[in-house]
Amino acid sequence: MKLLVVNGPNLNLLGTRETQIYGNVTFEAYLDQLKSQTTHELLYFQSNVEGELINCLQESDADGIILNAGGYTHTSVALRDCIAAISTPVVEVHISNIAARESFRHESLLSPVCKGCIFGGASLVFFFKNMHRGLLDGMLGFTGGVMVAASFWSLLLPSIELSERLYPTAPWMPAAVGFLTGALFLFFLDKKLPHLHINFNENETEGVKTQLHKTTLLVLAITLHNIPEGLAVGVLFGAAANGMEGATIAGAIALAIGIGIQNFPEGFAVAMPLRRAGASRTKSFMYGQLSAIVEPIAGVIGAMAVIYMEPILPFALSFAAGAMIFVVVEEVIPETQRDKYTDVAVLGFIGGFLVMMILDVALG
Repeated sequence: MKLLVVNGPNLNLLGTRETQIYGNVTFEAYLDQLKSQTTHELLYFQSNVEGELINCLQESDADGIILNAGGYTHTSVALRDCIAAISTPVVEVHISNIAARESFRHESLLSPVCKGCIFGGASLVFFFKNMHRGLLDGMLGFTGGVMVAASFWSLLLPSIELSERLYPTAPWMPAAVGFLTGALFLFFLDKKLPHLHINFNENETEGVKTQLHKTTLLVLAITLHNIPEGLAVGVLFGAAANGMEGATIAGAIALAIGIGIQNFPEGFAVAMPLRRAGASRTKSFMYGQLSAIVEPIAGVIGAMAVIYMEPILPFALSFAAGAMIFVVVEEVIPETQRDKYTDVAVLGFIGGFLVMMILDVALG
């Protein structure tokens, strides 16, 4: 069987073009590897000119055509009409998952007239190199729901209950002061720590100006997420160890389970870009894990503080709550509102809220 592989504009730059998306392997190197693994005859053509691509398709005597039209996928009516007119079957291929990228890439004019379509896939980093944008948005929404529910049931409510005993003349004060201080603390880190939100473009980097790579900025963004999460778990375990009314070991375990569940999408968000850029599965996995290394550190700090200084307990609990709410509103929610899957993110948020509420009530 004779197969013709056709690449459109800018695909001659593979290996150097946006390696975080397309990888660092040239197509020629990949084609040589492919030829060594098949008995079929493989022909190759690449052009940055629309008319040349059309002529190639019309004049081909191949048994089948594998086409990556690049940017023409979303704009070329002429290329679409050519595919519809010829008898040779055409399969549309894309290196990345176009449904998980910018909105203008979501519609393919070619798909309706092709025999099949192959896009970048979605799942765990050990098995795939991409995650579908809708799935990522849903999981991030779940993260936000868990954090909001935990902020109230596991942190603010126990803070208020303890304040009624320790500060009977102004029981609202510790919760209010701690909540505001926690939010301002994360606000300061957000302005000083260079980072890039998940799903945001590289020119939307926040914090101080830096030349750090996009994947490093993503790691820093997830690290920023994890500081209040680790702090919250540590503070609640410390409060339970101190015998604080309303704080139990079971409740702290429930919070830890909820935070652990919502850490999955954050780890994926770091590992997937590295995997797409050509990093090994192990290296991508390890960087995903390292993004959360700050969590146990913050947890130990929070636990030690409240164990030895009981009067600050209500402040510490509400501090962690304020920090978590800041992360949800400033980081997590905007990350889910960049595409057409906002409803999926909302449902994920509701699911995460319910899971955390049930865990806290059932175990706490």
